[in-house]
Amino acid sequence: MARKTGQQGKKKRILVLCDGESEITYSSLIVSAYNVNKNLVTVVNKPFKNLETMLAELESRKPKKKEILKYEEIHLICDKEKLSNKSRQISYEKFVDEVNKMRKSFGSTTIKIIASFPSFEFFLSLHFPIKDKEFKKLHNDKELIELLSKQHQHYTKGSEKWLKDAIFNKHLEEKISLAIERASQIKPSNNNSWSGVFETVRQIINNSK
Repeated sequence: MARKTGQQGKKKRILVLCDGESEITYSSLIVSAYNVNKNLVTVVNKPFKNLETMLAELESRKPKKKEILKYEEIHLICDKEKLSNKSRQISYEKFVDEVNKMRKSFGSTTIKIIASFPSFEFFLSLHFPIKDKEFKKLHNDKELIELLSKQHQHYTKGSEKWLKDAIFNKHLEEKISLAIERASQIKPSNNNSWSGVFETVRQIINNSK
């Protein structure tokens, strides 16, 4: 089992919804690597084709009258991509607005939008000792895939084997620490790449035994 990394906080029961297979696989591997109690973290093993279907899933999980959800937080892991992406039916901004409208319906359960710009692959790139100038800029998806492929063979989205070989190895703790530290220092902006996935990773690690 990997050891806890960085600052330690309160344990919280969280539900994790992801819009892609890579995010699901990565989150599940973190849960396993840190031997997290499955009662504390639930990663829904279903990627969503677009933000609209993720909204529908969130809507379906609204608690009924007087019902108390068992989760203290719901993490929505998604990419802040442009609407020109063919898989998008609604914009990221519209998605945020719709989620905000639902918040009261979930009572004391906190809903967190855990976005990456332009994609989750940027967060993966932060696990490697690349030069600061390489990640302090705005990337496109193709550049990120090329960057990851240079670190370990050819990167394929959703590949569990790539993640295990490149990140979830004997250097896991070092890589996770590096990614969390870097991601937490980059402010969200339309002028550079960024990722909030470190928040979910940090909470999962906090939940470890």
